[in-house]
Amino acid sequence: MKLLIMICVTIAAFFQYIFSPFLPERQERTDWMENGVYKGFFYGTDAPERTMKKLLEAAEAGDHSYIYETFSQRIQKAYSDQLEANIPELLEFLDSRITDWEAADESHSRNNGTVSRVMSFNLSTEDITYTCEVHDYMVDGKSGGIDAGFHHIFIWPEDFDNRNLRRCLTDAAVRIVYQTDETEIMERLTELSEAENIDGLYELFSQEIQDNTEELPEQIGELFGFLNDSVTHWEPYVQTQTVETHQFGTASEEELFFYLYTDAGDYLCIFRNVTSDTCHQTAFGLSSISVFPAPPDDWEVLLDNPWYGETCDKSSEAAGIFLAYMA
Repeated sequence: MKLLIMICVTIAAFFQYIFSPFLPERQERTDWMENGVYKGFFYGTDAPERTMKKLLEAAEAGDHSYIYETFSQRIQKAYSDQLEANIPELLEFLDSRITDWEAADESHSRNNGTVSRVMSFNLSTEDITYTCEVHDYMVDGKSGGIDAGFHHIFIWPEDFDNRNLRRCLTDAAVRIVYQTDETEIMERLTELSEAENIDGLYELFSQEIQDNTEELPEQIGELFGFLNDSVTHWEPYVQTQTVETHQFGTASEEELFFYLYTDAGDYLCIFRNVTSDTCHQTAFGLSSISVFPAPPDDWEVLLDNPWYGETCDKSSEAAGIFLAYMA
């Protein structure tokens, strides 16, 4: 029986070889979608390149709705308002800032019949190189297709992820972290700290934080002590903005990162500021200021010392002022 199968396979291969010049060429799919279902580009070694080229085509065309539809149904449901707000920003960044790019890495994983893929790219701009991470689900095993499609698209300066700082960010489906020279909010904090104006900083926090953080004045006093006694200078690092959906509406929040330099080592200072809220006006204003030792640019150190990652997690969940010191 095995011999018969081998003979049949050999004959079929022979006729395919003989008649292949006369057969129509197989058309390569040029779209992520097929009959309204996300299929992605995942065959061949050039799959990541084809994915990025398609993203750049959509960016050049300004096709927001097309990118929205490539996100999975689950992500569309969970992040609808955020996608509507951040996809135009993504396409504008790709179309106007990128001068060159290259595929860097691709990995796959399987869980309960669903195969997911993470692709990373190096995006060059006139100033710096950014990392772009695209995560999509290519095959959906159990959830009826609702997971098929993009899960997230993240872009950040290449050294940002080396320090595991993405753990400091709130959850998002599309996020761009920009290198920045914005200094106004840090200059204001420095002025208030030097004047020991606790009331001045207190008023910058949202009414919601003021009402629910009894220890806020004491936290501000401790922060001022650290800034005045330990920080020798500072510089801006990155900023990002995203839209969050809550039970009664949506809120826009910006996050600004600064480096604080002390004789004992480098610290990060992160401002989280709610710039608009469609329902809760009491949320408008600062929601938190986090200051903690900057994670090292060394994955081995980060793996050996989970304290850095845990501190990043705590900083992203903090309300009021979060201050952690070097051990």
